[in-house]
Amino acid sequence: MLIFDTFYYFTYRFGTRILKKQKDDVKESALIHLVVYTTFFIDIAAYCIGMINDNFISRYLLEKAFIAYLIIGVILFIAFGIRYYRVKDIEDIEKLMLKLKKTKYKLFKYFNLGINISIPILLFISFRLYKFGYV
Repeated sequence: MLIFDTFYYFTYRFGTRILKKQKDDVKESALIHLVVYTTFFIDIAAYCIGMINDNFISRYLLEKAFIAYLIIGVILFIAFGIRYYRVKDIEDIEKLMLKLKKTKYKLFKYFNLGINISIPILLFISFRLYKFGYV
């Protein structure tokens, strides 16, 4: 869960510091960003498993992608919404980030940047490989 918390925190921080948005709006944007990237990651995993062993879930994601994205997205939105609006507050995550050592904080920062760049690229590659057999 620490990875989800850091991803949520860095998106939140980007919105408040760089984009100068209101805190409530940024919380929703960070939640949506987290849900979308987690959905993409689940999709990548399903396509990679489907390339190894063809199964029902991978075929369903390929044939009915919009419905599958919608179902996965709603389930994740509810789960993360409960976590970040009911259970965990942004101040708790900020305290956790401030407790980290500087090297670990930088590691999480660069990991978050790498995830933001690599997930869409990996989604494209895995989809093309699964559906057509080539990139």
